[in-house]
Amino acid sequence: MSLIMLIKNNIQVVGITIVEGNVNFNQQVDTMLWALEFLNIDIPVYPIQKHH
Repeated sequence: MSLIMLIKNNIQVVGITIVEGNVNFNQQVDTMLWALEFLNIDIPVYPIQKHH
């Protein structure tokens, strides 16, 4: 919802960074890409995965 609020308030979002957290990393990336496509928003996504 935060992304929608930013865009709705005319704040320019130039990129989205996804980092590893408590949810499967690939699931996070897929969800963000799906949401952007669903909302017809063209913002670059930069997934950053920590290598163990």
